[in-house]
Parts: sequence; structure tokens; C-alpha cells
Amino acid sequence: MSDVNDLDLVREYADRNSESAFAALVHRHVNLVYSVALRFTCNSEDAQDVTQAVFIILAQKANRLRQGTILTGWLYETTRFTAIKLVRTKTRQQAHERAALMQSTLNDSNPGSVWAQLAPILTRAASKPPARQKTKFLSVGGAVSALRGRTCFRIRLGINPSPMRHADPVWRSRKIARLWFLALILLVGRLPAAPPASVPSDAEIKAILTRFIERDRWGVGIVVGIVDEQGTRVISCGKMDLGDCLEVNGDTLFEVGSITKTFTTLLLEDMLARGEMKLDDPVEKYLPASVRVPHWGAQKITLQDLATHTSGLTRDLEGDLTLPHLYEVLSHCRLERRPGRKAAYSNLGVALLGHAIELKAGTNYAALLRDRICRPLDMTSTCIALPDELRPRLAKGHGQERRVAGDFADTMLALPGCGAIRSTANDMLKYVAANLGLKPSPLQRLMEETHAIRIPHAFDEADLAMPWWVYHRQAAELITHGGSTAGHKAFIGFDKAARRGVVLLSNREDNNEQAMLPLGLYLLHPPVTHPPAVSVAPEILDSCIGLYEFPRVPLVIMAVRRIGNGLTFQMLNGAVGRDWFPVSNQEFADPWSENRLRFTRGAGGRATAVFIRPHGSVLRAWRVSKHVPESLFQPIPEPLDEKQCVPRPGSDLQGAWDLTARLWYWPFTTERAKLRVAELSPGLFRAEFDFPRFQAGNLPVEVIYHPPAVELITRSGAGMFKGKLKTDHTKMSGHYYISHFSLGTTLRRAR
Repeated sequence: MSDVNDLDLVREYADRNSESAFAALVHRHVNLVYSVALRFTCNSEDAQDVTQAVFIILAQKANRLRQGTILTGWLYETTRFTAIKLVRTKTRQQAHERAALMQSTLNDSNPGSVWAQLAPILTRAASKPPARQKTKFLSVGGAVSALRGRTCFRIRLGINPSPMRHADPVWRSRKIARLWFLALILLVGRLPAAPPASVPSDAEIKAILTRFIERDRWGVGIVVGIVDEQGTRVISCGKMDLGDCLEVNGDTLFEVGSITKTFTTLLLEDMLARGEMKLDDPVEKYLPASVRVPHWGAQKITLQDLATHTSGLTRDLEGDLTLPHLYEVLSHCRLERRPGRKAAYSNLGVALLGHAIELKAGTNYAALLRDRICRPLDMTSTCIALPDELRPRLAKGHGQERRVAGDFADTMLALPGCGAIRSTANDMLKYVAANLGLKPSPLQRLMEETHAIRIPHAFDEADLAMPWWVYHRQAAELITHGGSTAGHKAFIGFDKAARRGVVLLSNREDNNEQAMLPLGLYLLHPPVTHPPAVSVAPEILDSCIGLYEFPRVPLVIMAVRRIGNGLTFQMLNGAVGRDWFPVSNQEFADPWSENRLRFTRGAGGRATAVFIRPHGSVLRAWRVSKHVPESLFQPIPEPLDEKQCVPRPGSDLQGAWDLTARLWYWPFTTERAKLRVAELSPGLFRAEFDFPRFQAGNLPVEVIYHPPAVELITRSGAGMFKGKLKTDHTKMSGHYYISHFSLGTTLRRAR
């Protein structure tokens, strides 16, 4: 249809409901719509939503477009309007959520403790104004004193001076009193935070690791290292491989993944100190002349852009991780945003930085790492390519469901700067100690340079240094970085004020940051206090049980289960469970942080949504099922045999089914899949999905069947189906829920 103009395609779709005509329109204009949406939203996910919305609007208005309409102009204006409306809506929503969070924080706070800090300051301040103003000030102080037992109050600071009021001493004293009062309120937020609680004991940490591995089936082997002014300690639990008799310890080797980036930026600082590079140098200066590096107009990518994830390059290098492929990608790719403007995590960018350092230094990355970092810090077990003598100490990596994974670091030997280092807990403790200044080293000044915050609020909860992520907890500044490969997960971090550092290494991946990051932040800075746990009626706890889906987080389903007088929250992608305790009938607290979870209840008191408030933001998760089968958390058995899925009398569901799913407003997209169901015993099912388009097969599915209602839940958390089975047992109709989409879905028995 390349020779058909836009309006003819629109008419064909409007008159004949032609999917091919609409698909041709989308193919022609999707890049235009997406680029305009990205320009106005500055967020790739929002731009995708706007793009989809614009084509939905086009589908709805196809029969109303006037003859002579220039479709590209219409799409531009519609995209601009939709994007601006989305941004304004999100801004208002975030403001409401922040206000609700502040209100809840005031309600939850202990006013007595605040007043204990405020009272002496107020007394000192009250002694300084002149007597006449002091009277007015004391009246304000009395108002504060009267309110100290309340949990919420408002401050009105509206001052509307008339031309004569500036000479009125009474008005002036009132103004001064208001300003003092505002200063005091602001000062409360600046009062020094209480010191963090003590770090858990070795026995407590061991219990956490044991729960991860044995109850939640998350890890295989985990090592925790802690360093402070008293020295170092290492706590470990688990094995080097499933079924192995060798236990992990402080000398076990793990892949540390993206923690490698902190070594790369340290090497960059070393090159800067030697005068061999400059931060504002374009990276193309250090690459072969034949390599074309993308740029944004006249603005080029600098070394600092690469080190701070502001280069505008894509996140990953797709395909072979080789130098020829890197050069080819650079020569043909387009930047996603202007360099230096906004942070967006890029493995490709830091890999390019490491390669530029290699070329300028005239040697390979492994030699630079060994000579300039590992030897000065006595890190004898840290390496890129694994020598034969260290291979017996390497923990075997494991992916989802603890399946054995390959050695991911071996695939990155050509571009090691973004994630190819292997190391041990003992070596990483030396690295952290040097960053803290606990261990004198010639690298300390260079390390300090990498700790400086370059981009505030770069990510949801963190500022960005070079390339450290800096979290703020109760006025503490926690400098951290994580690492993840196909079979390993790592975390390092340190609190320079408390002079404490933490190292976590595991031979099991953790894609959704449910284990290592929360545990690492908890060990670095445990919460000072928590509200006391309260006893909640069992029926209230039971009313919270179910499966919840996050509308803005694709492919994530959370299971809520009851554990004693509390609840456990666990993602269905093999993540670790988190136990929360009740502080009221509606709210639960996380013992590892200051987060809260609050349930809202509909008819009958049953929970309909859970609100998660991680450090100022609010996430919503809607309940999509009341049932949480325990089999969801059991080991996944071997794939089904075709013979197990042959239809038989007495089983309503056993057999093969063809799935068809489509969005009612997205006429040119249809998803198809195969479902196999085996009923092993009455009411006990095993099932699997195959998605040919995504080349995904044998995806385990949990079946909940209460005739005629059917629920199919993917074990990976990639959505679920809810529907009903026809009386002749040949068809199921309902909806497939995935991310914030609801797809009309039909399953028919395969012939």
C-alpha cells in the first residue's frame, strides 16, 4: 500500500474496517508520533502511551476526518495535545500524592518527639525580640504549644500589606511573628536526624539469608560482608551450586556485573589525574577515525556524559558484544536525547568509555584494572578473564527458578568496562574500605571525586554520582551500586558519615531488586524506630490475600499471603518474599525501611487495592484475584508431555487450547498462544503456555478452576487470564490482564 495516500487509507479503514490499511498508517507515521510524544513528555514510557492513544483517537475519528486534511499535521497536533494533557495530569496526580503522603506522615509522626526538639529552640528564639514583639511571638508560641498534642495543623502565611501597614508596629510585629513561625516550622525539617539503629548481628543476618534460600527459594548461595572501624565480618549461607556440598564463603568468586562501572570511572579519574584525558573531551577524540559517533546537532558525546549515563545512547548493545559490532552500531544509531541533559542508564555508554580508556592508555582493560586498582588495594582475587587457579572457587550462576546459567562475564571480554569483573566478598570489602577511607590507599583522592553528586534526582529514589547511586535515608547519604548478570547479583554500598560499608554477593539473579538492594540499604542504615505492631483480626488479614498487578510496572504480579499476624508480599517472578507487620487495620510497615502499605476496601471489607509508598512516591497495585495457590511457590516440574494433555472424559479442562487475545480499541494487533492443560488428579492441574511470536515456550501456568470460573496465572508474573468455561467445555471467554492492558481473550479447544 505504499502508493496509496494517507486519506485513502483512512477511508478504507473507516468504510471497511481494514486492519491492513490501519497497520499501513501506523507503519508510516509511528516514528513521527513517537518522536513528538517524546519531545513533550521527556519519558519513553509516557511517549509509548501517548503514541498508542493517538492511534486510538485516529481509529475512533477515522470517519470524521475532513477531505483535504493533512494527516501528518493532524497527528502532530493531536500528539502534542495528548502529551501535554498527560504531563499536566501526572503533575497534578504527583502533587496530590505528595500532599497525601505529607498528611499521612504528619498523622503518623510522634508530635511529642518533635516538640521535645522544638521547645528549647522556641524558648531561645522568644527571648530575643523586643518586648512588644515578644508578646505577639509568645502568642504564636502558645498556639504551637496548644497544637503539639494534635497530629495535623495548617499554617496560613498570607500577608497582604496595605500602603499604610508598613508603619504600623502591630502589623510589623505580626509579620515578624509569622516569619519566626515559618522559620521554626522549616527548622523542624532541618533538625539533625537520630542516629541509625545498630546493624543486625551475625545470627540475625544468617537468619535472613536462610529464609531467602530455604523458605522463599530465592537464592542458592549468598555472602554478606560488613566493614567499619571495628574491622570486617563475613556471613554466608548456601552452596556454590544446587546439590553441591561446597558452601560459599568470603573467598568464593562471583560475577559483580555493573559494579564494574565504578572501577571504570575510577580508571577515568586516574587518566584525568595523569593529564591524559579531560572530562569534557568528545569520546570520538579517542576512537579510530573510521568510527562515526552519533551527535545531537553540534553537541557531541563527552567522557562525562558516558560516565554519568547522560550520553543519549541506548541502554544495551544488542547482538554480539564485539568491537566491530560496537563500531557498526555507533555509526548507524541515533541518540534518544540531547547529551548531558537527562540520565538514562546505559551499559553501552560505559562500555564505550572503558574502550576509550583502553585505547588512550595503550593497553587492555584487564591490565589497567590489575595495575592501577587491584595491586594498590591488594585485591588478589579480582579479575576479568578467569585464570585456571581461581576457577574452582567460582560460584555457579543461576537464573529464574534457580536454573543453571552460563558464565555471563565470559561474553563481555571484548567490552569489559560495563560488567565483566569477577571478585570475592573479601576483595570487595577492601575496595569499600578504601572508598570509606578506612584503608589508606593512593586511590583515595580519586575515589572521592567519583562520589560527588553530578545529577540530583537522576532516578526515582537516587541522585547520580560517577556512576554511584546515592540514596538518602533519614538524612544519611548512602553511596551504592548494584550489579546483575544472567546468573549473579551483587551490591556494594557505604555510609561515609557512619563509616560503614556493606557487600552482598549471590549466585542467583534478581531482576526486580526485591532482595539485594533492600537488604543492602537496610544493613547500611537500619531504620531508627518503627510504630509498634498491633494485633489485627484474622478476617482483616484474610481480606487482603490475593494477587495484585501494578498498572505502571509491566509483567509484575504480586502475591499477598498471610504469615502469622502479618502479611508476606512476593512477586511471581521468583523474587524473595518480604514480611510486613500491621500498624493499623489498613496499614502495614516494612521492618527494613520506612515504607508503608495501605489497603483500601470495597464492599464487604475486601481489599481492592494496595498503595505502596517507597520514599515519597506512590505505587498502586490492583487486585486481580482472591486466590493465591501455594503451588505458585513450589519448584517448577519438568515440561509437560503431550501424552499428559490428551482430552479425556471427566476432565473439563485437560487438553490443548488455542488462545486469541486482542485489545478492543487496537484493531491491528492480535496475540495468539497455545495452552496445554493436564489434570493430574481431581482439581489438581498443570499447564503451560507457548507464545510463538516471542519464541517463548513451556511457560508454567497455575490453574484455578471453580466451575465455570477459570483463572490462568503465569508463574513468571507475565499476566493472567480470568474467564468462564462454556457448558460444552469447548470454549473459554474472558480477559487477559497484562500491565495496564486488558485484552479480550478467547480459548478454543485445539483440533
